[in-house]
Amino acid sequence: RDLGGPDLPAIGFAGGFERLLAVMEKEGLSFGEEPLPYVFLVSLGEKAASFALNTCLTLRKAGIAVEYDLEKSSLKAQMKSANRSGAKFALIIGDEELAKGTVTLKNMQEGTQQEYKTSDLLNTLLDLQSERVR
Repeated sequence: RDLGGPDLPAIGFAGGFERLLAVMEKEGLSFGEEPLPYVFLVSLGEKAASFALNTCLTLRKAGIAVEYDLEKSSLKAQMKSANRSGAKFALIIGDEELAKGTVTLKNMQEGTQQEYKTSDLLNTLLDLQSERVR
């Protein structure tokens, strides 16, 4: 009515985005940044693929940014994807390693890699993440 034209029913909306940003800041949450370390999962074999998917969900719930390309099958193709993604780490999971209860964590920047027990993986990544934050 104030702007002219016919009377029409309407609804108003207020998002309170300033409050949302203030709460995010207070909680230490960032907007658009990925938590570190950033992990790219590489799986080799059927059992490894299943384990990798579960690991992906577990790591994400713990606040670790993870990428996992389900379509690539060869080690070479997956490692190229890991490199292109800018991931800090590539987590290499194979059927043979799983049988031993281990996974390999490769530091993509340094080119070094180390084997870890699957049971220690989450704590290892959380420790690495906390080192980066300090």
